Amino acid sequence: MGDTRPRPDREEVQLVIDGLGQIGGSGARFMARFLPIDIHEVSAIVDADPQAVCEQAVNLVSEDGDLVAQRQPSPGVLEVRGLIGAGTARLNPTVVTVRVAGHDGGGSHVEVRAVAKEGLVKQHAGERTATRYLDELTAGSRPPRDGTSG
Repeated sequence: MGDTRPRPDREEVQLVIDGLGQIGGSGARFMARFLPIDIHEVSAIVDADPQAVCEQAVNLVSEDGDLVAQRQPSPGVLEVRGLIGAGTARLNPTVVTVRVAGHDGGGSHVEVRAVAKEGLVKQHAGERTATRYLDELTAGSRPPRDGTSG
């Protein structure tokens, strides 16, 4: 059987390495290439318009760090990517990507992915960031109605 774990894309890896380099200099940038990576993905259906969820994601990323990209990778899909500080004292550069698409039953399908490097002390920055962002984006939301009464 093949490995089904998510893999980082080149942009994600380069953003994390550059972020570590900004904190620790060229030595940190070099050593970052050898550190294990923490990738976590979560998703949910929310009762909100895709554009509104995307705007909320832009606000979250902008509050936490730097907005890297806001794009439409395919028809009907909106994507927001940022580099934020996570972990202890927010010193672990983490790439967070939020993808939003309309859902057939109404509302939006939201996917959050976070990528970070892990050192000797495991901070699980990818996992914690993805979970926190999904919690923020779904706060106060309820799943869309599926047309049945209950």
